[in-house]
Amino acid sequence: MHTLGGPDLIVQSIRPGLPAEYAIARKLAEATYLVIAIDETDADEATRARFCGKGIGASCRVAVRDAVLAFAHATAAKPHQAGGLAVLLADQ
Repeated sequence: MHTLGGPDLIVQSIRPGLPAEYAIARKLAEATYLVIAIDETDADEATRARFCGKGIGASCRVAVRDAVLAFAHATAAKPHQAGGLAVLLADQ
């Protein structure tokens, strides 16, 4: 998890054989987050043109940290009606 700003964090999902996926985790309450996938279509055309690399099976493949941050800020700035809930549980 990486700080994005305010109550938002960037989270990364890694699955063997697949590219990394990124999401915003917005803190709702202690240890409770709304998770929203970072979507390149939230960014304007100039940002997409600058940072989207084309890849097989992907409309936008990012290769640098600045690209992840640009798209994360764009997603965080938009209202979202759906997402997932993540709750951090204490180790027992």
